Amino acid sequence: MEFCMRIATQEILEKIKNREEHENNFVMSPLSINAMLNMIAMGSTGKTLEELLNYLGSETITDLHSKSLAMVALTSTKKVVGDDDQRCSLESSPDPPKECNQSESWDDWGPERVAKEPTFSMVNGIWSDQRFPLKPCYLEIAKTIFQAHAKTVDFVQMAEEARNEVNIWVAKATKGLLKDILQPGSFDSQTMVVLANALYFKGDWLDPFDAYYTRDRDFHLLNGKTVRVPLMAKGYTVNFYGSFDDFKLLKLPYDHVQGNKQLSMYVFLPHKKDGLQDLMIKFDSDPSLLTKQYDLRREELEVILIPKFKFSYAFTASNSMIKLGLTLPFCPKGELTEMVDSPHSDKVFISRLFHKSLIEVDEEGTEAASETISNDNGYAMRKPKPRTSFVADHPFMFMIKDDTSGVVFFTGALLNPK
Repeated sequence: MEFCMRIATQEILEKIKNREEHENNFVMSPLSINAMLNMIAMGSTGKTLEELLNYLGSETITDLHSKSLAMVALTSTKKVVGDDDQRCSLESSPDPPKECNQSESWDDWGPERVAKEPTFSMVNGIWSDQRFPLKPCYLEIAKTIFQAHAKTVDFVQMAEEARNEVNIWVAKATKGLLKDILQPGSFDSQTMVVLANALYFKGDWLDPFDAYYTRDRDFHLLNGKTVRVPLMAKGYTVNFYGSFDDFKLLKLPYDHVQGNKQLSMYVFLPHKKDGLQDLMIKFDSDPSLLTKQYDLRREELEVILIPKFKFSYAFTASNSMIKLGLTLPFCPKGELTEMVDSPHSDKVFISRLFHKSLIEVDEEGTEAASETISNDNGYAMRKPKPRTSFVADHPFMFMIKDDTSGVVFFTGALLNPK
């Protein structure tokens, strides 16, 4: 997962350095990209497989199988049962105590409060040209581990029909949030195999914001300008909070029912209004800072202000991977010979890996979706001060993470909520 987090920090830094007037925001799903790379790895051999295992943090293909099974299980609403060692391969930590999974506002909810379980959906799909049928062993892995939908199509004569089919599949998997992700001409007669992953998440805050207190307030951009945007507000609530050398960190848990996972949004807010670039440089130099367990304390915050926002972001993730040194899957003769059953299997490689995510955060919670398509062709805590506030009125980084396993569902940066 650290490799995927490095992709995120690199993309955010690029956006900050090549700043445009509208200051685009960024969001991606490390879980979605990780799932796609796992599917590619299981169809690889030789040096390509070795490189993928190295970047994915797995020693063997068997280890990768176990991690993939646990990763897919995370997006199921059913309680995970099975091999305990398999789940531990994701560096799981004990569930937080039940009394610490809320922000102590139960009196406001009343005795009739009913917990709303988060909605998860992760689906995988493979479309292979009839000239390059999938190997039975790879097809079995795709179906049993990734629960993948697989279909043989004619990219030579019916490329546009195949494109429309993938778009419909993505829209259905993301509850209509991502539509027409592939533009005309995305597939042609040179297309051999298309792998796709779609992830959908919708969760309500354990302690929602009251829309009555949402007001337009100033948000300070990195270029020194300010814009008026809706900021959600609440006061005098107990939250998981920490103040570190360069940033404040606020944890906002989502409502949940299951005992095997607990998702939360983490907001990394630089102390300085223009401090996001320096913070990203620090995270990029040590990605473990984004995946570690921080010592967050339950503290009463006088004021919490966080923008409402909704945006999407699309990019060619394979370009970022190549810059970070993962190159072999994207080279001719990419050694994907374990994937397709053809005399020309040695010619199959990943021509690009495209990713798009969308996220919406409001008073009730978060709705997010992502799509990844592969086309073959140590801080020390400061002593907390009284009357602490968390005012996110300038650019910050965020992530949605499962607290039990440490797996990051979504991450991004808000540069301009408007």
